[in-house]
Amino acid sequence: MKFEINQKAMRELEKQLSGTVQVPLDGSESDAIRSVKQQYKKTTGIELDTNSARKIVRQARGN
Repeated sequence: MKFEINQKAMRELEKQLSGTVQVPLDGSESDAIRSVKQQYKKTTGIELDTNSARKIVRQARGN
């Protein structure tokens, strides 16, 4: 099988997935993870898994 990548579709997908979220820097990690997941879903329409959200929170908090 040979596949051809549609560059325009890839740019649109990349744009959709690159949503910005605000990471709460205070409060519990679990609350921050929940907030990040909710914001990402609202921004992109896609559910972010908990491990990815945790990485985002820890990176933003310097953990």
